[in-house]
Amino acid sequence: MAETLLLGGAFLGLLLLPFLPGVIEWKRPSDDEPLAVRQDNAKDPRFFAIAFKAMLVPLLDQAIELPAILEVQLRRRERLEVHDELLVPAKERRRGILAAKSNAVIETAAKLDEVYAAGNVTMETRARVRALACEGSLSVDSGCKVGRWIDAETTVTIGKNCDLGVSASSGGPLELDVGCTFQRLWGLPITTRPVVDEGYAIAPLARAGEVGLHDSVVWGRDWLSIPAGMTVDRDIVVHGDLEIGRACVIRGSIKAHGTVDLGEGAQVQGNLISRKAVTVGSGASVNGNLFAEGDVTLSTGAKVGRPGRFKGLYTSATVLLQPGVTVFGWLVAERGGKVR
Repeated sequence: MAETLLLGGAFLGLLLLPFLPGVIEWKRPSDDEPLAVRQDNAKDPRFFAIAFKAMLVPLLDQAIELPAILEVQLRRRERLEVHDELLVPAKERRRGILAAKSNAVIETAAKLDEVYAAGNVTMETRARVRALACEGSLSVDSGCKVGRWIDAETTVTIGKNCDLGVSASSGGPLELDVGCTFQRLWGLPITTRPVVDEGYAIAPLARAGEVGLHDSVVWGRDWLSIPAGMTVDRDIVVHGDLEIGRACVIRGSIKAHGTVDLGEGAQVQGNLISRKAVTVGSGASVNGNLFAEGDVTLSTGAKVGRPGRFKGLYTSATVLLQPGVTVFGWLVAERGGKVR
């Protein structure tokens, strides 16, 4: 009899074993809090330029009479051409490293390898560089192409339909025009060219007697909808899709296992983290950081981050930027981004 009870108990235990993790999660949930984001855990976004300048700049003193051509040892033997002020004629192809002790102008359709300037740099239409660093401002005209990276100490202004390669960074503002493609950006802040009218009018909220489906909190197994104009004084964790109405204020962070649609003029005062796609509506803002595993769309006038908080925006998919967008710090799109 004892053996029968023991075997029966063991059999029942085996039947219940697969349900044990679910019971534990139900009683003591471990995934109902937003993810903490460490602000001090970040790779230097201007690493390429810093390393390049650390190797190159000390060698410029070897050039006494300008222009000068030197053979220098960096990671390998390189040809270094040093000028006081650099002017590369249109359609010219130059190999090796070009350096200017003041300003540099790269004319239309010129093709260069690495460039350094102690002053400002202008890239004219359809110019190409593999890498570029300057201590002043960088102005890039339309249709230019970057093989690897570009960096400027003060400001970077990018024209239409430019390919920015792996990385574009600035010690100050970085502004992008329509049609630009990129993978990693850094700027304080990053912006896209504004629309002519910078006012983003928010549609009026429903009047009394005009309450519809989206004027009440709607919750389902895989979906949560928060009505327009509502203020939520806590963090939100959703095991599905989340839709936040226009002009809502979320005084906390959001973690969603599905898609997130942030309505126009809505505000998230913490971080927004999603395992799928995120759409930030016109004039909406995320004051913290935005991390997603799906595609991210920042609509006209949307903002991510704030001064002094520089994790910014990261997605393992793509990013689409519309006019008047502002992002503080990092903007990383592992599968590429574009300005519309």
